Amino acid sequence: MIQPNDHVAVGVSGGKDSVALLVAMARYQKFSPVPFTMTAITLDPGFHGEGDYSDIETLCKELEVPYVLYLTAGLVPWFYFTEALTNGTTALL
Repeated sequence: MIQPNDHVAVGVSGGKDSVALLVAMARYQKFSPVPFTMTAITLDPGFHGEGDYSDIETLCKELEVPYVLYLTAGLVPWFYFTEALTNGTTALL
């Protein structure tokens, strides 16, 4: 599936599944016969303020995997607009 010189993005939420995938991919990268690069990415939806992703950042440094954190606070997801339109409220519009 991975082709030579591909760049793989690994989504990391901080949960055990995504962290396990990140560690597995970092280990696979070291022994893979196919050369590829990868980046770990976290999307913070900002529902409860800014999250603490320092543990993920530390792990990425230990694994030597670049880490990108996107803060999406302030962006209103489409389902809020749909709900507002359905319920007749304009509070979020």
